[in-house]
Amino acid sequence: MKVKTILEYLEERFPYELAADFDQNKIGLALGDEEDDVKGILCALDLSDAVIEEAINKNCNLIITHHPLTFVPMTKFLKTDEKGHLIFKLIQHNISLIAMHTNMDLGKDGVADTLCLLFELQNSNYGVAKKDEYIRYGNIQEMTLKELAIKTKEILNVDGVKVIGDLNKKISKIGILGGSGAHESDIENAIKFGCECYITGEIKHHIGLMANFNNLCLIEVNHGIEKCVFKKLAKDIECKSLIKTYISEVDSNLFKFI
Repeated sequence: MKVKTILEYLEERFPYELAADFDQNKIGLALGDEEDDVKGILCALDLSDAVIEEAINKNCNLIITHHPLTFVPMTKFLKTDEKGHLIFKLIQHNISLIAMHTNMDLGKDGVADTLCLLFELQNSNYGVAKKDEYIRYGNIQEMTLKELAIKTKEILNVDGVKVIGDLNKKISKIGILGGSGAHESDIENAIKFGCECYITGEIKHHIGLMANFNNLCLIEVNHGIEKCVFKKLAKDIECKSLIKTYISEVDSNLFKFI
């Protein structure tokens, strides 16, 4: 099976029109040849030197990442630069690179839907593939904010979380958004949807103040939780293509809890 066939499957599952405007020229096949025969596939949150080494060791000549390598436009490609080094290494080992970002967040069984299922949200907006509607919300069995924080750690398999709000407050409806979902508009949406707690990443101080003023509890998780999307996707790709498809074992979370 060729790279272009895998790409067509991903495009069907995660339509480009769902992607944010800033993403439109950054997703899809970023490097490689559509006509190359795929020997093995590696799925990873980010591209790194360790991920490329893993692909080489597992005989994978196609890497699918969630975050685009060239999110910021490049004007120079030098082997001594962070991204230039990676590009040269991919070319040297004839490895193609596909990125599916905000379209993967919103598409069928994408990041948003996967998080919805992991938290077993009831009366939710699961499966709503609508541009810019990243938040998933729904009801959970009532528990305290502290209990929810502990449950979040367990569900997402993270070392720790940060919490804003009364730890004894009872929570029965939550919102969740993978990645960087702490903008004023996100907080406004969580409040509009009646969420008592909102779970997301990269919460800035002024956003915390805004949520706290509106009696909305927050749980901050690391950006790497988006990797959860690959569990089902890798199985589906392998089933359809009959090509061995791996999920990267590289820990892409740069932040450690001490």
